[in-house]
Amino acid sequence: MSTKIYNGIIFTKKMSLVSLKKEIDNLRPKVTELVRKMYNSFAGAYIARIIDMKTFKLFTKDQIEEFKNRNLCPITHSFFRLCERTDEIKKTSTRDPEVDFDLSMVVFPVTGSKLLGMYFCEKKELEDILFRELPIKEYHYQDSTDRPEDISDKEWSRRERDWDKALGGNGYAIPAEAGFTIQISPVNSIISSADEILDNIPSKKKRLEVISRTKIIRDYEKKFNEFKVSEFKRFEEKRRSQVSFKKYMKRVSRDMKKITKYHLFKKI
Repeated sequence: MSTKIYNGIIFTKKMSLVSLKKEIDNLRPKVTELVRKMYNSFAGAYIARIIDMKTFKLFTKDQIEEFKNRNLCPITHSFFRLCERTDEIKKTSTRDPEVDFDLSMVVFPVTGSKLLGMYFCEKKELEDILFRELPIKEYHYQDSTDRPEDISDKEWSRRERDWDKALGGNGYAIPAEAGFTIQISPVNSIISSADEILDNIPSKKKRLEVISRTKIIRDYEKKFNEFKVSEFKRFEEKRRSQVSFKKYMKRVSRDMKKITKYHLFKKI
């Protein structure tokens, strides 16, 4: 087996576990606020899509049945949908970057004050805040490829030794079994006010883009029950055609209903 550590970091100053805890405690409120913003953005876009899909009758039969069974307003539905998708991530370990707001790390004491770590997140914004707020720098290592040109032989060998120590002496250990796991993002789901979410409803232009592309696909789905190869190629060409897209944009823009709080709280 080979060692591949793409998400490795090293703390750039001497760090005891006590001082590490202080750093993490200072970071958590900032991460929580960022996660709240990302959730509000997701919920706003999801709500707008629900309303626009209903307005233009683009729901599939399964989607219509789902809304009937739940009998929820779009805001509540967006929260339950987020919970379902995040639960699926935890149960199956499948990736779903749109709703994965998790940030965690595993730290490995290498010497008395030298700490290595691995961080785990899907969102670039979470990675950025981690590197911005903590005294860390990247410290990746892998033995399956040649040493990167911007890293010296001495530095590369040091990383090999450090990661060998961190992972239990064989380089193959499961991170959670070799170090200390730290959960940085909120454990419980974020709950925002309706006003916070409504402030994140996408612009009309963005909504037009989303619903127009969906409408193109739905129209072609109605026309073809099963795509043959030649038909699928024509469909792809048509879907990507800017002329066709602009035509749908114009049509949807003309028919689009203005969003109000009444629409958002009305059950679908």
